[in-house]
Amino acid sequence: MNDIALSVPAFPRINDYVGAWAIEPTAASVLVAAAKNADLVQHVSETVVSPSAEVQMLTAGLNQKIAVVHLTGALMKAASSMSKGTSTVAARREIRKAASDPEVSAIMLAVDSPGGTVAGTADLGAEIAAANKKKPVWAYASDLCASAAYWCASQAERIYANDRTAAVGSIGTLLVVYDQSQAMENAGVKTLVFGTGPIKGAGTPGAPISDDQKAYFRDIVEQSQKSFDAAVKRGRQMTDAKLERAKTGGVFLAEEAESMGLIDGIKSFEAAMTELAAEARRRNRATAHNTGGTAMSESSVATVEADAKAATDLVREQIERTRQEAAVELERIAAIRKVAAGNETIAAEAIREGWTAEKTELAVLRSQLENKVKPMNPAHGPAIITRSHERDCTLEALQGALIMRSGGRLDDRVFASGRGTLPAWLRSNINDPYRNQVMENAQRYREMSAFDLCREALRIDGREIPHGRAETIQAAVSGGTLTSIFTTSVNAMLLMSYMETGDTTGSWTRETDVADFKTNERIRMKTTAGLNKLPRGGEADHLNRSDTSESYKIARYSGQFVIDEQDIIDDSMSALSDMPQEMGKLAARLRPDLVYAILLANPTMADGTALFGSGATRGNLGTSSALASGTLKTAISAMRLLQENGVNIGLKATHLLVPATLDWTASELMNSTAIVLAGTAGTVTERGNVNTLVNKLQIVADERLENGVIDPASGTTYAGSATTWFLASTQANTIEVGYLRGTGRAPTVRSFMLDKGKYGIGWDVAMDIGAKATDWRGLRKTTA
Repeated sequence: MNDIALSVPAFPRINDYVGAWAIEPTAASVLVAAAKNADLVQHVSETVVSPSAEVQMLTAGLNQKIAVVHLTGALMKAASSMSKGTSTVAARREIRKAASDPEVSAIMLAVDSPGGTVAGTADLGAEIAAANKKKPVWAYASDLCASAAYWCASQAERIYANDRTAAVGSIGTLLVVYDQSQAMENAGVKTLVFGTGPIKGAGTPGAPISDDQKAYFRDIVEQSQKSFDAAVKRGRQMTDAKLERAKTGGVFLAEEAESMGLIDGIKSFEAAMTELAAEARRRNRATAHNTGGTAMSESSVATVEADAKAATDLVREQIERTRQEAAVELERIAAIRKVAAGNETIAAEAIREGWTAEKTELAVLRSQLENKVKPMNPAHGPAIITRSHERDCTLEALQGALIMRSGGRLDDRVFASGRGTLPAWLRSNINDPYRNQVMENAQRYREMSAFDLCREALRIDGREIPHGRAETIQAAVSGGTLTSIFTTSVNAMLLMSYMETGDTTGSWTRETDVADFKTNERIRMKTTAGLNKLPRGGEADHLNRSDTSESYKIARYSGQFVIDEQDIIDDSMSALSDMPQEMGKLAARLRPDLVYAILLANPTMADGTALFGSGATRGNLGTSSALASGTLKTAISAMRLLQENGVNIGLKATHLLVPATLDWTASELMNSTAIVLAGTAGTVTERGNVNTLVNKLQIVADERLENGVIDPASGTTYAGSATTWFLASTQANTIEVGYLRGTGRAPTVRSFMLDKGKYGIGWDVAMDIGAKATDWRGLRKTTA
């Protein structure tokens, strides 16, 4: 039976488009619009689609081989010919193949799909459920897992989402039928359908749709939905009540989807793969134990130890995530208590039901309108609107006030860059009404003392305010609001300093994000001969290719600082301004320090040759050539004439890198409109005086090239030179700067409470970064 394989012919089928669909409504409207604007019959008759599904074989923690089957785009049996999608039949094949492969330990469904046709979905869901009985099958929702895609994902053992903004659900079925009879009659056309029953010919263009036919189409949708419901109930072990709550037809963001039982949590893909690998290893060991195993070998013992370490790492990750979730929950509760001040009933309901602060505020306003608004007495004149301290002195206003007190600017453009960890109001558009309201209120409270700040923080926390000054500060320090206010200010000041500190490497190096702190390889294809002439009727030659790879790791650079309770009591808050700014500058210096250390160190590349060298191997090192018009032109030409394996590379220099002392010389060479020439008119020495170097190169001047630099990665000091200069070409990769994915290529900040005899709040700052020269061809060094 394992050899039986269902096949789908590689040709379009009209019923794939006109049948019942389980798809997210917005995506459905896009497909419907595309179908309405196209000749669908002609389209499917001319377009041939071969069933396909993407699959990757990845090795996760504990050396477990995991088959990652991608369910992306519209899901159809033969895949969509109107948009990029996935064939459910092809996906079934890949899942069945992975489930039967003894080398595969688990299966991960990588889902990013709005859904698709009902046809084929039930079979794919059944295939997933069957595979899950053999080995762990999990699903990972990357931004969108809706309708038919969720139908399939619900049959996996677990479902995780990549972010809180991921959209999950849309449990519903639809069938679109157009009644064009009136339009056809208006055009003078009457469509007659001769069928053997009331349903035969239903949906024929131009024919009216009868009540019996409407009931028929409705029954198709309802019967399809019953299958959908049964699959979700079985896969997610949901009660009828929970399922009914989720059957709105719309999607839910990940946090709400988790609370409804639609998914199991939110985590990175790497974390999900690591956890799946651990589960696969656990299930394999359990299977071996149940079938009767033998004594463990040394390798088995090592494997168990590796399992234990992985499990410990996983627990640590879960603890850290729990801490982060707890901090987010404290912020939510504090925000709810702030907007519902004086209405404990609504506050309690909001906290219990998981409302947002915005939803709570709407409930409070509605309650006020229903219970407190009275008609105005004309004799008394117009109503007077007064400010409420509890309404205006909010968490956001105090965050902004402390930023301003620390010397920050609330309208700084860096806050909208998406970098750093800042609250939503500060990242919103500068013209956003709510942000402007917060900024106005922050202006009012910017002179507030540290003690008053602590008192307001306790009020927002909903806690009792002690009588004593020291007791009030101690209580506030242990709460969530004061930490949030301080941490927001620290993040803002650090980000401003980080973004405003100069970096001369941005325009000529390459940036990338890496998944972890492991070794990253960058493979470069070596230049080879071009295409060969093909004789008539001949066969194309196979191209020989070779490659070389450079590898590097990123590292974490960090520091910390603290605010003691005594500083708060003394209202000495300068550290909240000075230290984050200093940390931001230190973080910003890491990248240029790493990059220029590479240039000055002239490291050995993977091929065993230094980055800069003369001769046929490199040919990118010039000597005895001070920066001048002639030597610069010679260097530019030398880079242009570089060859590899006898093939012209033809790189155009784009940047001139010079030490600070040569900045003036470089500017004169690049910006002068004319040059002074010696020679006698009418002789062979006479030529034009146009400066051909104008605007040829972008000048980059940095003091590190002259003073030297300490390599952050090794602590080694590399000497500079006031006369050595470099060329760089962005047509090659030159030096790659890697950042840890998810950090926004900026320093990250964490807060912590002081303990063990210390009192106050602390912050640690981390920057995850690394750099490596990956291609010698785009760099040239010239010494005087």
